[in-house]
Amino acid sequence: MEDKKIIELYVKRSEHAIVETQNKYSRMILGLTAKILHNRSDAEECENDTYLGCWNMIPPQLPLHLKAYVMKIARNLAIKRYEYLHAAKRDIDQCIPYEELNDYFASQIDFVDELAKRQMIESLNGFLEDLSAEARKVFLLRYWHFLPVKEIMAECGMSQSKVESMLFRTRKKLKMFMERSYYEYQCSKAVK
Repeated sequence: MEDKKIIELYVKRSEHAIVETQNKYSRMILGLTAKILHNRSDAEECENDTYLGCWNMIPPQLPLHLKAYVMKIARNLAIKRYEYLHAAKRDIDQCIPYEELNDYFASQIDFVDELAKRQMIESLNGFLEDLSAEARKVFLLRYWHFLPVKEIMAECGMSQSKVESMLFRTRKKLKMFMERSYYEYQCSKAVK
């Protein structure tokens, strides 16, 4: 069934919307949540919570792209579940990829708190657009899709050292970008 029709079912409050969402996106949801949680039962719980989240949010929200909407809900639920399960444990081998970026954002906490969410999203989208297509793909596979380096190697046909160095260089560029954005923000704030 087409996404548009599934959204119409949600708007009509038809429980068939959940069935159709599950038929279409179950494998993708489980794949993503399992990569984050490394536990089948937790991944399945997040899948069920994803359908509930869709049911509760559509309407009033009407997503333009149902697949992206559903996957974002699943991803956020899995990250919250992961953080809950690992709150007291900090094993670097078990950290999910976005935790690798903490050092790059840590000094910008005030900036992130003060800057409007929309501006931040636009800035980061601009950063991603400025990357080469290859670097952007590797970065998104690691930090959005949570793929391990070995899977990125297979997906992109690259060596481990190339993937790791590309991720390192991109994180370094991101840090410089964030520092520059923070400086520009402080300057514009001082002028006002």
